[in-house]
Amino acid sequence: MSSEILPNGQEKAMYLQRPSSGRSQDVGHILAKTFRELFTRDAIDSETIRNLNVSRGGDDPYHDRYVESLQKVNEEHERRMAEVAMLERHIMQAQARAMSADEREFSRVSSGHKHYRELGLPPARSHFRECIDSELLRKHKLLTPEDFSTEEPPPVPAPQESRIPSYAMDTQNSMLIRRSYDDLIKSPGPTLRDSGETLHLSQDKDLDDLDPDGIPKQPQLNPAFRNDLWRDQLNPEQREINRKDLENLQARANYLKNPRYVPPSAQGGGRMLIKAQKREAKKIGVKPNPEKYAKKDPSVVFIASPPIISFTEFQVGHVYEATLELKNVTTAMRQCRVIPPRTSYFSVGLGMFPGEHGLVAPGMSCQYTIRFIPDCLGDFEDEIKVQTQSSTPMVIKIEAARPPPVLSLPSSIDIGQCLVGGIRAAHIKVQNTGGAGKFAILPHSTWPTTNFKSATKTGVVSQPPFEIRPSVFDLGRGHSTLLEVIFAPPSVHTYLQTVTFVCDNCQVKHFTLKGEGQTAGVELSEVDGGTSEPRSGEMCDVAAQHLIRFHNLNPFTYMQKKMMIKNTINVALPYHWKIIKPCLIPTDPEKPDETSLPQDRILDIDSAFSIDPQSGVLPPRGESEFQLTFAPPEIADFHSVLHLILQEVPEARPSSNRPSRPGTAESGVSDISEIEMPSSAPVLHDVTALEIEVKGQSEAFKVLLSPYAIQVPGKVLVGTSVRKQFQMINNSISSAVFQWDRAYTDFIMQVEPPMGEIEAGSSILMSMDLTSDIPGDIDHTLLCHIENLDQPLSLNVQATIKGPEVAIDNPDINFGLVRLGDKSTQEITIRNTCQIMAKWWLQESPEYQSKQGKIEFNPVNGVLRPLETKKIIATFDPQSCQSMRSIIDLYVQDGNQSHIAARGEVQVSDACLLSSHLSLEDVYVDVPVNQTVTIYNKTLLDTDFRWGQLDGEDASRCSVTVAPKSGHLAPREKYDIHLTFTSHHQGKIGDVRLPCYVDGMSHPLCLALSAEVKGLQVSYSPPQHDSVDGELLLDFGEIVLLGETPKRTVYISNNTAIAASYNITVERFSARPPSPPEQDKGSMPNKTQRKSAILLRTPNLANPMSKTAARAHADMCSMMLKEGLGAAFVVQSASGVLKPFSEEIIEVTAFSDMWGSYTDILVSKVGHLDEVKIPIKITVSGCPLKFQMASTSTDTKPVLRFGTHVSGVNSIDRQMRVNNPSPYDVRVDWEIFNRDSEDKQLLDFIVSFGNSFPLKDKTGKEIVPKEEGPIHAMRLPTDLIPNSPDSSLPSRHLTTLTRAPTIDKTSYTSVFIRQHEGRQLEDPFVISPQQVVVPARGTAQISIRFTPLTFEDHRECDSYALGYLTLDPDKKRTKAVDDKVERIQGYSMEPLHLDITAHVKPALLLIECSDDEGMRFRSAVSDLMVNGKILDEPSMKMSSATLSNTTETPLTFRLVTQPPFILKGLDPATQSMCQQTDFNTLTPQHNFEVVVGFCTSLDLLAHCRSSSDGGHGVKLEVGPQGERKLEFHSDMVVQFNNGTKQTLPLHATLAIPQMELSKTEERSQEFIVSNSMASHTYWTASINKEK
Repeated sequence: MSSEILPNGQEKAMYLQRPSSGRSQDVGHILAKTFRELFTRDAIDSETIRNLNVSRGGDDPYHDRYVESLQKVNEEHERRMAEVAMLERHIMQAQARAMSADEREFSRVSSGHKHYRELGLPPARSHFRECIDSELLRKHKLLTPEDFSTEEPPPVPAPQESRIPSYAMDTQNSMLIRRSYDDLIKSPGPTLRDSGETLHLSQDKDLDDLDPDGIPKQPQLNPAFRNDLWRDQLNPEQREINRKDLENLQARANYLKNPRYVPPSAQGGGRMLIKAQKREAKKIGVKPNPEKYAKKDPSVVFIASPPIISFTEFQVGHVYEATLELKNVTTAMRQCRVIPPRTSYFSVGLGMFPGEHGLVAPGMSCQYTIRFIPDCLGDFEDEIKVQTQSSTPMVIKIEAARPPPVLSLPSSIDIGQCLVGGIRAAHIKVQNTGGAGKFAILPHSTWPTTNFKSATKTGVVSQPPFEIRPSVFDLGRGHSTLLEVIFAPPSVHTYLQTVTFVCDNCQVKHFTLKGEGQTAGVELSEVDGGTSEPRSGEMCDVAAQHLIRFHNLNPFTYMQKKMMIKNTINVALPYHWKIIKPCLIPTDPEKPDETSLPQDRILDIDSAFSIDPQSGVLPPRGESEFQLTFAPPEIADFHSVLHLILQEVPEARPSSNRPSRPGTAESGVSDISEIEMPSSAPVLHDVTALEIEVKGQSEAFKVLLSPYAIQVPGKVLVGTSVRKQFQMINNSISSAVFQWDRAYTDFIMQVEPPMGEIEAGSSILMSMDLTSDIPGDIDHTLLCHIENLDQPLSLNVQATIKGPEVAIDNPDINFGLVRLGDKSTQEITIRNTCQIMAKWWLQESPEYQSKQGKIEFNPVNGVLRPLETKKIIATFDPQSCQSMRSIIDLYVQDGNQSHIAARGEVQVSDACLLSSHLSLEDVYVDVPVNQTVTIYNKTLLDTDFRWGQLDGEDASRCSVTVAPKSGHLAPREKYDIHLTFTSHHQGKIGDVRLPCYVDGMSHPLCLALSAEVKGLQVSYSPPQHDSVDGELLLDFGEIVLLGETPKRTVYISNNTAIAASYNITVERFSARPPSPPEQDKGSMPNKTQRKSAILLRTPNLANPMSKTAARAHADMCSMMLKEGLGAAFVVQSASGVLKPFSEEIIEVTAFSDMWGSYTDILVSKVGHLDEVKIPIKITVSGCPLKFQMASTSTDTKPVLRFGTHVSGVNSIDRQMRVNNPSPYDVRVDWEIFNRDSEDKQLLDFIVSFGNSFPLKDKTGKEIVPKEEGPIHAMRLPTDLIPNSPDSSLPSRHLTTLTRAPTIDKTSYTSVFIRQHEGRQLEDPFVISPQQVVVPARGTAQISIRFTPLTFEDHRECDSYALGYLTLDPDKKRTKAVDDKVERIQGYSMEPLHLDITAHVKPALLLIECSDDEGMRFRSAVSDLMVNGKILDEPSMKMSSATLSNTTETPLTFRLVTQPPFILKGLDPATQSMCQQTDFNTLTPQHNFEVVVGFCTSLDLLAHCRSSSDGGHGVKLEVGPQGERKLEFHSDMVVQFNNGTKQTLPLHATLAIPQMELSKTEERSQEFIVSNSMASHTYWTASINKEK
């Protein structure tokens, strides 16, 4: 560790973490690395400077100078920022004025020109040059318009700003008000002080007209007009009204609660900027489900960026930093607290907040600096907890891991195969996907090694038959390199060698090199169709290994076969093909091996065979595909031989004479202990590896037609085309080319396609087209010519031609239902289906004419063009009611004849009612009843109907409405009539008739009606748990917490169809929901309303007057409880109309702000029925008082945390505010209890005599109420003398007032038993005052003092305070509800609870010495001499230690040492030496370095003359050889300001010089001077001549 001495409170320079984002513009890490101590990462804001300025005036002058320099820098910074803001504001104002002037100039130029903008003229001259102050810009060294423009400024005046803005100009109302004020000032009248009004003076008033108090001076009044002053004064009543209005204007406003005090888990406090708030629809009459809102997910207040803090690249001894950003995602300002990590490797710096007081606005962020100090290259993990107003703290993980190097190499490196005698070089790409590292490659036999340089100095690692280079390489993160491995096998075997990779971080990994030696070899693996065997006696090539035979082909065609050649080794083999003429020798099946092979072969240049590709490389252990093609040019037999030549095959080197080990041939692994790498290049030559014999034959084409003749069936219309299909079949081996002839005589005959090519063994579908204009028979033969055939193919065709035709599209003619006396028409469609003209005519069949009626046609005859369609109108005129049947004939000249049937029905109309009597059920007075009556048309003719007037004896007691009154009946239709029946009297109705008249019928239809009419009936039904013995009761429960709004429901059921109004009220504790303010839609809000709407903080920007759900609920509760009775019942749907057969849900909501048991009556009035009274009961419990710190949360208990303090310091006071939202004054008596884990008591037995908590004065003494005596008698006034006694009055006029006897409350004894939680003590917490009265709707302050006691160890202070509530009697408010409310108090009431915690820890510093031995000094006396001379100054040995404050509290202390140890001053300016320092304060989580010196002087030698123990920590020690040294033991004492001490041992060793003199021989005159001590010795030799 470096012994460099740093100034007090400073640390060594730190390295900063590089930003993880590539888009970050932060260059702090570059500046920190470049400037080291000169760069400061933490920014010092103005709030820090103010805090430092407050701490000035101490004993540290360096601090004062530092703060003074900071203030100067801050003032200069603020001055420059003000100048920049002024310049920016001036430029923006100039731009605005210039823009306004440019718009006015443009408007002036374009006025009168409608299309000025479309002309494309340049804009007008800009006025910016005249509006900007160039001198101001030059003064601050900015560019001016004159710097980049050489044009002279035109004499255009700058636009003038209006003296008074438009919004500040006078309106008509303000002018009238100003004129009235001016008249009031000018007219003689009273001063403004007397009237209580305020006068607003305009800006142009002279200040000389005002008196010293700011009141305008009154003009001198004429004494003659003083008597008339009373005319202009306000009367007392009007003045009192004005004063009340002023008081209301100046009254305290009820502002909205600050949302940052609302916890996120509370109602309305969890709104976030990143998540939309879901709003549920309000449900009426449904009991809320408490389980739905019982458990919620923890609310998110801050979002950390980054979510995980990681350090990847680091080194030992350096310090790294990262920034943690916490963003507020809620809609309110929030606070946060960061708990530092547990380990010492990570620390958290001071937070940087966007505003003051540590608050973070919505959407803003605060930053913390995370520091990392590694002591090794291992992995570190820790976490930071961020405590917010959320119930669950946010945990942020911290990770530090340096990525180890990771090489992309498998454990076994397979070099592959190589031909015996050859050399294979493999390049292996090695990539490092981990951290950077340096690697060395060694043979496995040489590991472990003692010297890496000697093992890797050649740069090549030789492991025969392998060589690897390079042997040493460096790889950074993401970098890669190539390793070259050379493999030279001497024989056919598998070789394995192991090499070792060593990294600079001492990681070792072994890799295996594998290679195999092989000889060249190929084989024919697959052929399409397979290979053939030679037939007996067939002429074959004597050297061919395989025979491939092709199928027969036609001339000038070809056939291909796919042939697969397999490389039997794992080495790529280059090759090429040769086509050789065969050496034909007949094979002898009995002696096949006696055939001799020819030496010279002849190339077959005109061969009909070819192979592709001709040359290439066979892949290792792979198969190569070859295309063998046979293309005969003529009809003949073809025969050739294919030779596969392998190129550049190495010749095997002569093997060693040493025999191989037994068993290696079977295992496939060679003995590589004696293998040597080749010294020369291998010998290469070509080898014939494969011979294949091929044969083929060609033959002629075979083509047929099917069928060979075509006969067209039937007759073909003149001018139309006929197409017939036939097939052409190719039975040849290959495809054939054809071409057809054509016929162009009296007809056209051709074949499609006329020419083409047909594949071998397939057929093609062809079509023959025939067209003729002359009727008759056709017989013709077509010829088809085939390429390479002598005789063409023939096709015979036969057909017959015919004339045109006309057809009728209608299947028949249906005239339908015809009313007698009417006519019916239908359409007949005829169509010419041929291509020639057709003449036609229509007529009714003669055998049906003049029997059933007359049928006429329009037109009767005509001519149809080819393919024409025509419509003909047929009209039927009936003569009687009957069913008409007839036949219509269509005739075509020289053509066909068609017939169509005609029919129709002739009838008259008839209708009826499906139900002639209606018996109505469930009929009520004045309630309409709807019924449906159906009219049925029994015929297929439509008709009309209408309803008449009501008839019968009971027609006057009811009314009937029919819809529709009249209508139209379609054929066979059932028409529904809606009938509404209303009875006006209760009883039975039986004789009522309603007639219906139908057109075409002689008598009307009649409908009879009857009903039984009923009256109104209402019933009440409560919920199941709200009924007691069948009696209706609204019980809200025995335990209802304050602030809760429980609801109970009553169901009012209307058992009839009669609608009735209802009204529901509460007798005593009544409240009415607030109604929205009424405002005219056309009126605009005044200025005050607009200003308040802008200033209010609202969650909905679209509606400034909106409120949050929690705020709206609180306002509604306060509105309901404004009467101050402690409780209120609100009836939802208190009045309305009870609909027929409906059930109305009446919801009663209870509001409370004071505990107690309340009873009331709910009164219900429905229509003309009697009132119904329902009892109401509710018991409210809970404490109405709330602490300000926990006023926004009902679930969180208030906890007052004093934090961690050093024992023995001064007392700490905290102020707490208690809010009382109830309408009554509450007296609170405080008691403090301390929790003790060893306390075994279970219960507290409390006995109180009289009032448990009586009223006390400021000194804490009980105030005893004065006893009131009896009221003396008083005479009543007489008629003679008022208010005087009269002896003559009778005794009945004398009245003596006496007071009723009262119960002495101090005479009874109360006993209470409660659970024991702690003992009542006054240390270390004290509350004052112990009795406080919290006013109604007000607040009260209490002070809690914490006195840290002196402890020798850590001590947790866990206490709690209980506030017992008592109500003072208030007769004015309880008079109206005394008989309806009962309240408990004192010990019977739930007290106000406050938890108080603190932590006391002793003052202790963490001392870390720079040396592992501690504060150890070693010195010698010879340090005082230089060149034999003794120095004037003493010698110093220095050692340093670091003092760290690991607590959360600033520590004040001083350092004390004893001589010969001395301290170096803590003031970096003086650097003086001292035995005792001044008191210094070390802030939490900071440290500084202390330097202690050992002073070596001649005075220390005095201890050598004393005994072995010199005292005061000095001891003289003598060694076995007689060497002497002084041992000094002392302590450096750390004295804290609270009286405690901490020591650091100091140990020093001072070596004393000593000489020894000895002779070399007994009789010699030579002496040996030796020094066996650790101290140098300066000596001189002299001879004493006297002796």
